Order: sequence, then C-alpha cells, then structure tokens
Amino acid sequence: MTERLSIRRYDSDDQQRVRELHEAALRSVDSYVEGVPDPDIDDIAGTYLADCGEFLVGEIDDRIVAMGALRREDEATAEVTRMRVDPDYHRQGFGTAMLAALEDRAAELGYETLALDTLDRQTGAKRLYESFGYERTGREQRGENGEYVRLFYRKNV
Repeated sequence: MTERLSIRRYDSDDQQRVRELHEAALRSVDSYVEGVPDPDIDDIAGTYLADCGEFLVGEIDDRIVAMGALRREDEATAEVTRMRVDPDYHRQGFGTAMLAALEDRAAELGYETLALDTLDRQTGAKRLYESFGYERTGREQRGENGEYVRLFYRKNV
C-alpha cells in the first residue's frame, strides 16, 4: 500500500462522491448497466444505517476512493455489498482494508454470517473474497442473454 487509507462511517455530505465512485468502479470492470436504478445509493442512511447495517468510506487526502456496506438480511446474517475502489487506486490494498473493516463491524454488530455476491467477470473481487475465506455457494445467469454470471458467497464471522 503506497498511501494510508482512512476509513470512516458514511456521512450525508458524501452522497455525490459515493454515487460517482459507484459508477466509475463498475464501469472499470465492464459491469455498469446504464439506466438501472440504485435506490440504496440514493438512501444510504435508510437502507444501511437505520437497519443494523453499516456504510463505510475510505479516504486518501480527504477524497473518497473506496466504499463498502453491510445490509442486514436477518438477525444473524448481513450482506457485504457496494464494495468499490476508485480505478485510479486499484491494487493498493484498499479493497482488502475495506473488507477487513466491514468484517470487524459485522462482528461488533453481532452478525454470525456474512453473505455477498459478485459477477464472475470481476476477477479481482473473486480473488479478494476467496482470500478472506468466503466460500462459493451458488451462481445464476442474468441479463437479456445471460451475459452476467452472478456468484454467491458466504462466510461465518
């Protein structure tokens, strides 16, 4: 890691940058789908923070370059979601730092299991999750022509 990432909880002032990062990160791995709404990104406080979840952002020099969230599935399980790193900051360990912070937060919140999904084409994400001990539990094809293969993972915390 060449620069130190500072991780903190999302604040409403972060909204615009979080949306920009979300789109840029997905575009960089050819996974952005034009016109598909992301209502959770428009209501982070209501979707994540108000329901026993979390939304973290990572900053370098006061610029958000990474993000990740926990969304409550049930009393024992949270979903790791919205893991994004600015394409200009890939391969510097920021995804690793964000996932570790989310796992720590999940333990603090009392979750026993973490679940997540990613697209098969997101090879870096798959490597990251598998290096943290997440086990693949399923897959499904999505899109008009089945062009998106979604992989599902779980891990006990």
